[in-house]
Amino acid sequence: MPAWRAAVAGLVLLCGGSAYAAQVQQGYVGLPDGTQLHYTLTTPDGAGPYPTLMMYDPYDAGVASDTRWVEDGYAMIGVNFRGTGCSSGVFEPLNADVWGRDGAEVVAWIAGQSWSDGSVGMYGYSFTGVSQLATAAFAGPALKAISPWNVFSDFYRDMTYPGGIANTFIPLWVLAGRAYVGSDVLPQIPTIEGCAPHVAGYLPGNSMETVDILAHPYDDAIWDRQPAAWLDRITQPTLGCGNWQDTTIYSRAINLFRDALPADTTWFVGANGTHYACPIDHAVEREFFDRFVRGDSSAWRNVPKVQLYHEIADDLQPRWVSTFRNWNEVAAQTQVHALYLHADGSLRTEPPAQDATGGQFISPAVTANIPRDWTLTINGWNRPVSPASVARFTTPALREDVEIFGNASADIWISTTAADADIQVTLSEVRPDGQEMYIQNGWLRLSHATLDAQASTELQPVHTHQQADSQLLIPSVPVRARIEILPFNHVFRAGSRLRLAFDTPGGWFAPLLAPVINRIHVGPATPSVLVFGRLPVEVDLPPHAPCDSLVNQPCRADAGAVPEGTLALTSGSTPLPARHAPADITGGAAPVWWMLIAGGWGLRRRMFRA
Repeated sequence: MPAWRAAVAGLVLLCGGSAYAAQVQQGYVGLPDGTQLHYTLTTPDGAGPYPTLMMYDPYDAGVASDTRWVEDGYAMIGVNFRGTGCSSGVFEPLNADVWGRDGAEVVAWIAGQSWSDGSVGMYGYSFTGVSQLATAAFAGPALKAISPWNVFSDFYRDMTYPGGIANTFIPLWVLAGRAYVGSDVLPQIPTIEGCAPHVAGYLPGNSMETVDILAHPYDDAIWDRQPAAWLDRITQPTLGCGNWQDTTIYSRAINLFRDALPADTTWFVGANGTHYACPIDHAVEREFFDRFVRGDSSAWRNVPKVQLYHEIADDLQPRWVSTFRNWNEVAAQTQVHALYLHADGSLRTEPPAQDATGGQFISPAVTANIPRDWTLTINGWNRPVSPASVARFTTPALREDVEIFGNASADIWISTTAADADIQVTLSEVRPDGQEMYIQNGWLRLSHATLDAQASTELQPVHTHQQADSQLLIPSVPVRARIEILPFNHVFRAGSRLRLAFDTPGGWFAPLLAPVINRIHVGPATPSVLVFGRLPVEVDLPPHAPCDSLVNQPCRADAGAVPEGTLALTSGSTPLPARHAPADITGGAAPVWWMLIAGGWGLRRRMFRA
């Protein structure tokens, strides 16, 4: 065995009653440009060869040993990106083509080793999931399947600037997140040959990514090399998973399993939950790999392409599961509904008869409309706030069960007392027991409200986030903005109410600090609506889960007003309001003094295209 692959450890581990024992060894994979990627290889104790499963990330994969896969007869290898762990080089997170091609080189190297049978799969979540997307885009035939969970393919929209608002967690993660050394790597630095000089060499360069991220608040060329740019190259069978209430990277990227990957070979499981635990059991993931990596044609047969796990608690067991043969079946069963915002704070199927201000809120202000953050310690849902900081709109009690799945859109007419404002929308369920349960958020900086007309749909507004499209507002002049509510799945039981709330972005967001008053406008000339996709409820529902028992869906005592009566959505899809031409916008032309102040921004009255 060459010196660069020499084992640092010749450890034999017994695997809990398994027929296999594990051998663990460490070394480096040399890349064509001279970069060395550190790995830890865990193989069954035998001659092999074995199918191999790979973890690839900027954290601790290079020293990880997952003996679960050895028990299943797989070799397992963990590899660190260049410039992370004990690997040499510099890590550039935004240049996914670099670390994606590196991953493809590692896959080819694995396929040529004596312990490998030439078939490789990849697994993991978060960046360890994103690495699979980038590697799959460039890998050869040896990469047979991937299993990415809780991922982000569009670094700008999915994670760093949702709605155009900076998520300060990301630069902090880049700057201080163990500098990509990895907490499990740190104690091994003195014992792993070459590790210390590699770490010393990459720390200064890695930290510069913080400056790059903060210096590019628009979707410009620096974001062009993220994994989203190469999704159309992925052909490998994929088992994806996403949690709706993931407040680390949010759920927007869940749409890639529907829209960007091959429909015939992509499976998806969605559930409520945090960033850290998709509810797919190890045995299920093993069966997927048995079929596509091991080549067992008897495994993974007749598995529905879309599975919705409902009401996951801490044991990660769903109360029930909905399945669909494919995304076309989901689309065929989805009815698009619109609920109109009214001046009295209600949400109804019929539009308001008169134009009015439907509610107002001040910002910036402290928000209570967020669940636990990525640290899993701060629960903003129970935080006391000023009534002046939030505007709420609530339906009457539902007459029937209503299941919503996918994106939703808050299409609102809004005016502010300043040239720009940051808006957070929150969807919640007001239960018959008087408790309000969190469901999902969405955000938008109003100057970023210009839409990509080709990419946007009734249910999902897609904003360009181009500096050239950025438009400041005229104070007190209503404009139409579509705010994306991130993908979610939730069943509102009969007797419950839907609530849509507007306030200041919270958590790790960095909202604008200029004090403003925001007003929501309603009526025939300014129809503000909540648009969502409804699925039929085809099971006998269990009673409401106890409050605070569902993962990252906290409850609180309802503090908002609720309208009298009941609401029926049984009539099928609700027509959306007619689109209005710019001449129909209330408010009149911008004053000359304001045009002079904002001239460089091309400020003007505008209608955001739908």
